[in-house]
Amino acid sequence: MLSDEIKKELFKKLGERIMMWQEIENFEKQSGLSSDELIDQSNNDYLKLLDNETKINDEISKLLVHTKYFPILLGLNKYIMGEKGKVTQKEIVELLVKHTTIKEKDIETLLDDIFENKKGDMIRRMQKVSPLILDIYLEAEVDFLFREIKGCYVFGYFKASCALCRTIAEAVAKRHIKDRGYGHLLKDGDEQEGKMSIPNILRNKMSISTDILGIYSKIIGKADNILHKKDEKADEKDALNSIELLHLLVEKFPRAL
Repeated sequence: MLSDEIKKELFKKLGERIMMWQEIENFEKQSGLSSDELIDQSNNDYLKLLDNETKINDEISKLLVHTKYFPILLGLNKYIMGEKGKVTQKEIVELLVKHTTIKEKDIETLLDDIFENKKGDMIRRMQKVSPLILDIYLEAEVDFLFREIKGCYVFGYFKASCALCRTIAEAVAKRHIKDRGYGHLLKDGDEQEGKMSIPNILRNKMSISTDILGIYSKIIGKADNILHKKDEKADEKDALNSIELLHLLVEKFPRAL
C-alpha cells in the first residue's frame, strides 16, 4: 500500500484520531451540552480537545496524500457506517477504542472500507455532472472554476461546490451587464453612491425575466447561507442542485437579452 515509514506514522495518527473521537463524544455526553453550546460558552477544555483534533486531522491529511486513500481526506466521520448484517465500520471503531493497542490491520481494513464507499460515491457523482457549455465568451478562468466545482462535488466538498457556483453565476451576470453598457453601475463595495447590486441592475436596467432572476437568486442565496449561517447544511443534493441551476442560468441568460 505505502512505505513502511509512512504506514507506521499514518496508522499511529489514525489511532490517535479514533481515540479523539471517543474523547470528544464522552466530553459532550458528560457535559450534557452540544458541540455548538460548548463552543459558545468558550469551554476551554473542550476547545483544547477541538484544537488537538484539528492538529491530528492536519497531520493525517499530510500523510494520506501519499497513499491511495487521499480521496477520503474529507468525511472520515461521515463514512463510519455500514450495511445491515455485516460488521460495520462503526463497530470496527468501537472495537478499536476498547484496546490500548490498535492493530494496523484493523485500521487498514477500516480505511479500505471507507475508501471503497467513497470511491463508489465519487464514480456515481462524476456521472451526474455534464460539462458546462458556454455559447457566450467568458474568461478561461470560468472553465477552470467549473472544473473545480465539479471536483468539489465529486470528492464530497458540497459546501465549496455551492459557494463556487456563485462565483460563476456572478461572472456570467457581470459580463452581460458590462456588454450592455451598465458596467459603471456595478458596486465594488457595500455602499457606493450611484452604484447598484447585480440583481438591481438586471431587474431595473436590463429587464431580465423573473425566471432568470429566480435562478440567479437561488444560487447566490445558498452560497450566502453557507458563508454566513453557521448551521447551514449542504449535502450532495444541495450541491447538485446548485450545479444544475448554474447550467440552467448559463443556458438561459443569453436568450434573455
